[in-house]
Amino acid sequence: MSLELIRSNNQWLTKVVLFVIAVVFTLGFGYSFVNFGTSGLSSQGSAAQVNGEEISLFEYYRLRDSMTSRFNQNTEIPEAALNFLRVRALNQLIDLKLLYQKAGELGLEITDEELKQSIISNQAFQIDGDFIGFAAYKNFVQQSLKENVGEFERRYKEELLAQKFVDFINETAKINDEELLNLYRIQNERIKLAYIKFSPSDYLDQVEVKDEEISKYFSENKKNYFHAEQREIEYIVIKLGDFEKGIEITDEKIAAYYNSYKDEEFLDTDGNPKELEIVKEDIRSLLTADRKNDNRQEFIGKLDDYSKTKEISEIGKQFAIEKPSTSIFSLTANTDDSIPQVVKNKAFELKKEEKYFTNVSEDIWIVNIKDIKTKRDKNLEDARDDVTADLKVIRAKDIAKKESKKFHKKLLNDKVKISELKTTNNSKYNETEYFSRLDKVEEIDSKEILLDSFLLSNKNQISKEVYQIADDYLILSLIEKKQIDINEFEDKKEDIKNTILQRKKNNIYRDWILSIRKQAEIIPNAKLFPNLG
Repeated sequence: MSLELIRSNNQWLTKVVLFVIAVVFTLGFGYSFVNFGTSGLSSQGSAAQVNGEEISLFEYYRLRDSMTSRFNQNTEIPEAALNFLRVRALNQLIDLKLLYQKAGELGLEITDEELKQSIISNQAFQIDGDFIGFAAYKNFVQQSLKENVGEFERRYKEELLAQKFVDFINETAKINDEELLNLYRIQNERIKLAYIKFSPSDYLDQVEVKDEEISKYFSENKKNYFHAEQREIEYIVIKLGDFEKGIEITDEKIAAYYNSYKDEEFLDTDGNPKELEIVKEDIRSLLTADRKNDNRQEFIGKLDDYSKTKEISEIGKQFAIEKPSTSIFSLTANTDDSIPQVVKNKAFELKKEEKYFTNVSEDIWIVNIKDIKTKRDKNLEDARDDVTADLKVIRAKDIAKKESKKFHKKLLNDKVKISELKTTNNSKYNETEYFSRLDKVEEIDSKEILLDSFLLSNKNQISKEVYQIADDYLILSLIEKKQIDINEFEDKKEDIKNTILQRKKNNIYRDWILSIRKQAEIIPNAKLFPNLG
């Protein structure tokens, strides 16, 4: 399958998912009369059993075709998207049956009068807003829907009862003005912070480590110091330009290409073919590129045999590479950045003296595993630099922590002002942009700390504690807080309320369905989806 087709199918599937979500959460369970045909398939039998009650094939085919018809706008839907719609159609009918059953358990019912009024008010049975009459209605059900009136009204009652249950549980979705205001504040109140950052890296130069400290720390932490497993490889890199050698594009070939494509590829702004001499070198470059790619593909086709019968040095000589390059690297350390990661990863999958080749962009890497160096412990002299660096960082962290606490105390006692650091261009001083409680602030990568910062005020501008993020220590200070506009909130309140209520209703509906499904016995007809497993 081509990449373009995969992308196309993914786009279709995304559209289908969004469409189904819209159907479930905006159309509710109102009865639909769109395209009730059953595609010529037999409607006898069961699509699923739900707690011993049947969902007929007729119902399934009708909803499946209705959903497909509403989504399909004279364009072909990929099979994956169609399968999703088919499964969703059956699941929607299962949900409907479960809700109907739960409504019955709770004592809810649909009276004959409620059924009658629903039929009269249903637009499917109206012309210019007026009910067509019960005789015409019954004729429509029998002739157009191909269904017995009694059976139709039984199913219609089920759907109305399911909808009554959904309306009943939706009544629990409530929100008051105080909650709305708090939610609006969370979304729209914004602040800007100054922060003082104390990093261990700022104090590394102040740290001195003695030999006895290095020895002691190494002996207590030997397991952390080792030579990682390594691979030694020899390799050659064949570039696309290497396949150009020996290519000769004659004037005859250029003329032949020009005559074949001059009316398609070489038109001027007026739509007339350009002269051959004007485009001659462009054609030469085009034909050369095609030949290079052909040579490259032919070479790749032979590589499997080459890797078994030839040494790397012998393969390299075909491209005037006199001697393979070598490299030693591990996966855990930053060793030899000139070797692409894909080449390193593959090297660790193979045994000594095994060869492999891989594409890296337009380059072909041909590699032989020359040696495997297993993991081994370091002695003190090998580990000295690493131990020294680790000890310096540990000491520098302690200094950063102490300095941050000391400075924080001065700020709280009003012995120093943060603004003084700004005016002196102190490197520890930083500022954020304005942000809300929902925003991510890259400089302060902690949601908890960001939420705490909204407790700061003009009276209490300095954070009550020094925060630690990774190895750094931060002191926060409020620069400005932009409060919400109450008038703007009042203007938007109803829209916000409707959005939040709908979200709550969707969550309530989802939770009920999941809960009911866990307790239900659902047996779908496996023959409906033989290709889905």
